[in-house]
Amino acid sequence: MIINLLALMKKDDDKVTIFGWYFLVGLCLLLLGAFFWKDFKWDGKKDVKIGIITDQKLSVLIVSPDRNMINRLETTEKTPIWINGGYGWYEANKIKKLLQQEKKANLAREIFFYNFGVIPDKIEYQDNGVTMDILGIFGYLKFRFNEEKYLSNKETLTDNKEDNEVILDDVAVRDLADSRVLTENMRISVYNGSEQSGLAGFIGKRLDWMGLSVIATNNAFDKTVVMCRIVNGSEKINKLLKEIWNCEEASDKSLNPDEMEIYFGEKFAKMLQY
Repeated sequence: MIINLLALMKKDDDKVTIFGWYFLVGLCLLLLGAFFWKDFKWDGKKDVKIGIITDQKLSVLIVSPDRNMINRLETTEKTPIWINGGYGWYEANKIKKLLQQEKKANLAREIFFYNFGVIPDKIEYQDNGVTMDILGIFGYLKFRFNEEKYLSNKETLTDNKEDNEVILDDVAVRDLADSRVLTENMRISVYNGSEQSGLAGFIGKRLDWMGLSVIATNNAFDKTVVMCRIVNGSEKINKLLKEIWNCEEASDKSLNPDEMEIYFGEKFAKMLQY
């Protein structure tokens, strides 16, 4: 009896050992694959911003090491979503179909900026959460090893545009704003050089949600800007904004190092059609 029990225990130990070797070999192969294919998408330090568009709704998923948070903002099926370029307002459950029918996938990143103040690193059309495809092999392993340290939070928008602006005013900077933008501590002034009223306030609101400190929105005396111009923007912020706008850059020595101005012209206003 005792001999049989010892034999069974030995078999169990052998199975554990074999499993351990398989796991170790598999892990080594993953790491070698990441090395040879240069699959280093996430360094485990910067925020990861994922925009998700499904047949039912839109979601924003933010993994933030600085906050130790995994934050999610999602719509309902009927949440009004604004699409620039003359499309106007659509319910969230119609966005994916519209982008496919109109072949306007390039608008997806702008949709997330204008509605939530987020410029996603990745757009997904299925809600699979945080995946290896998004983070890369090394990044995914780092995330899984540290996942227990993250707190999770979810906010849900409503079916009412005005209520959603109030929600975003409250949660966008706290939960969604890019940590790189927040650490810049830039004070920004937004100027409308077009004939369309309210443009500076509209853009300023989105830049506020993004994490910039908007201190002024006004009409511009200088009407020479055709599209848009960024004055004294930091390298990090300019790089992010180029994801959605192709603005010219300029410098002004009269501005303090932490001050930045953005001018928008008539061509930008006509393109936006907000």
